[in-house]
Amino acid sequence: MIKADRRLVLSRMEKTCAKMGADRNASVFFQKGEGVEVGYVLKDLELTFYLRLVDGRMEVVEGAAPNPAVVMEMDFSTHHSILMRTMHPMEAVARRKIRIKVENQKKMSLILPMTGVMCRAYRESVQEETGCEEVRA
Repeated sequence: MIKADRRLVLSRMEKTCAKMGADRNASVFFQKGEGVEVGYVLKDLELTFYLRLVDGRMEVVEGAAPNPAVVMEMDFSTHHSILMRTMHPMEAVARRKIRIKVENQKKMSLILPMTGVMCRAYRESVQEETGCEEVRA
């Protein structure tokens, strides 16, 4: 069980973005998705942040995205479970654990192919941090 806080989440997402930047499979998506923003709201932590593709890399910015392709609202446990792949995003939607607001369908289509790379990078970051294969929220 993880006791999450804002710093932990932002630190993990920064590590995840760095790992994604080093992944050759992600570089193609990064080039196509220049300027795309993905917003997150983690209600239980009162944390709003977004990921933005800039200059071929992804960065984490605290605050609301000015022009997001999508905004996802959930709690930390759901966020962590989806990225660790212990919960499928459609399960989260069906169980009303996540609210997704698509702002720009065209940009959203650029984001979807990156989700696998992001989940792998997040999982690796958590495993390096904790030394555990599987970490539950």
